[in-house]
Amino acid sequence: RRDGRTLFGSTIEDVGFDKVTTQAARDELFEIATQRFPVLRECPVEAHWAGLRPSSPAGVPYIGRHPRLDGLFVNAGHFRNGIVLGLASARLAADLIVGRTPIVDPAPYAWTAARG
Repeated sequence: RRDGRTLFGSTIEDVGFDKVTTQAARDELFEIATQRFPVLRECPVEAHWAGLRPSSPAGVPYIGRHPRLDGLFVNAGHFRNGIVLGLASARLAADLIVGRTPIVDPAPYAWTAARG
């Protein structure tokens, strides 16, 4: 990073909404980081945190109208691909909100009864 720090991650654990970090995960990440970049063995670990990656049950994000709340649009459930899919998801959501022809077929992303 520009500030001279190194950021390294991440792990995946199916623990619901629990954002507690574990020593085992920290040790695993440190081992991977120092195997790839031995110079990091000399650097202190400043922080260790956990976050949430919300996902839809099927793993396909919800993008479009909420099925019960009129006027509410949803763009959520991207799991670990939120940054990667962010621009395309935002474009699809914007297309649907303003009534433009969508850049892709929105049907696979619709929040339907079948999708929860």
